[in-house]
Amino acid sequence: MQPGIVVLKMQYRLAWFKTDSYQSRIYAYENNVLYGYSFPSFMGEGWRTYLNLSWKPLNGLTCYLKGGFTVYPDREVIGSGVTKVEGNKLYDLAFAVTFYLLRSFIPVCFWHATSA
Repeated sequence: MQPGIVVLKMQYRLAWFKTDSYQSRIYAYENNVLYGYSFPSFMGEGWRTYLNLSWKPLNGLTCYLKGGFTVYPDREVIGSGVTKVEGNKLYDLAFAVTFYLLRSFIPVCFWHATSA
C-alpha cells in the first residue's frame, strides 16, 4: 500500500424472500468480517440487507465491520424459546480489527452482537 492511500472495500446485499413454511426455508451465505461466518435461514416473507466494510487506514492494520437488518412485515414475534424476539425486526453487528507486527498476524479484537 502506498503512503497516504486509504483502502476501503464494501459489499452490500438487499434480498427479498418468501417461502410457505419452515420446511421450505431458504439458507443464504453472507460475507462477514475476517474469520467470521454467517449462513442465516429465512422463512415466511421479508427483507434482509447487510453492509460489509473492510478499511485499511495504516499498513498492517485492518478494520472490519458488518451490519445487518432483517424485517418480517407480516409478524409481531420472531422465533421461539430463547431466541424469541418481540417485534418484526432483527439487527446484527460484527466488528474485528487485525494487526500485522513484524510479519506476524495478531487478531486484536472480534465482537459480534444480535438484537431486536
